[in-house]
Amino acid sequence: MIWNKFSKEIREYFELNPEKFLHGDTARKTYDGTVVRVYRQNWPNKGEKDPYMDLVKDEHTFGAATYRGFTQATLRSIIYIRQMEKYFDPSKIEYLLDFGPGYGNNARVWHTLFKTPNIIMCDLPELHPVSKYYLDEHDIEAEWIHSEEIEKPPVKESLFFASHSLNECPLDVREAVCSWLPTFEHIYIVYNGEFFGVDNIEYFETLAKNLPHKTVDITFNEVTAKWSLIATGL
Repeated sequence: MIWNKFSKEIREYFELNPEKFLHGDTARKTYDGTVVRVYRQNWPNKGEKDPYMDLVKDEHTFGAATYRGFTQATLRSIIYIRQMEKYFDPSKIEYLLDFGPGYGNNARVWHTLFKTPNIIMCDLPELHPVSKYYLDEHDIEAEWIHSEEIEKPPVKESLFFASHSLNECPLDVREAVCSWLPTFEHIYIVYNGEFFGVDNIEYFETLAKNLPHKTVDITFNEVTAKWSLIATGL
């Protein structure tokens, strides 16, 4: 599994220098991308500054590339949230399960904008220290689990969020995780077209057809060049 190799490399580099670990090639490409310019040049409503931006400006970047004080991960989170707002109100989410949460920046954005009371970071156990270190630096509390510990949300206003993560899992892991999706009020999954021989277009279209939610939609984002599956309303 490709993530077994990546997680080992990321953990080793992180332990060498936590403050600059996103400067390493593997961590940077895996967690934050390499070209903030792509987002800068293709920002929605080009020329207008999103009101969220001043609220979530990056302070601790851990070596990640920035554009005017913003990492690609932060800009990406704003784009995702704005898309979600077309379907449901993110500020009402009481339980956010971030599947494959990277170094924790998306959780920071949600906490900063909405003070989301329950943030669950679902990741490989060996990567938990990475996002924990980042969120501790921002005084943000969260709970860390792995995929086999996912359970039914304890509250109605829940969101399963997976950006560039579920689509990179082996099929057996995907099936186990997806069995819990009908228990979440809202779902937001970002994915690419193919990963290691798996046709993600077909996979997530099939998944969408089998979800019990009242509204299920799949869109293609021109800025991120990725697809999004959005489901809401049980």
